Amino acid sequence: MKWNKLPKQEANQFMNQEFDLLLDLFQEEHLALEYLWKGSKAKMKVSTISSVCAATADLIAATEKQTDIKSIFKTYQNLLTKYNLK
Repeated sequence: MKWNKLPKQEANQFMNQEFDLLLDLFQEEHLALEYLWKGSKAKMKVSTISSVCAATADLIAATEKQTDIKSIFKTYQNLLTKYNLK
């Protein structure tokens, strides 16, 4: 973001891409990443129930609060495989 809190050109380009899948791997609150998440045109957003972005996710993984990215990613992988969303 710029000094005036407006997104840079790269942020706008990211948000305008129509990704098939966007995974929330946030480990803590991060305003710039949350802004990108909320503005993203991704077809499906996957988050954990304990994430600050869960309210705007299309699919939420009910997990214990996890701080390890590998375990969060593994949870997503299992969830997406289970429902054949890979």
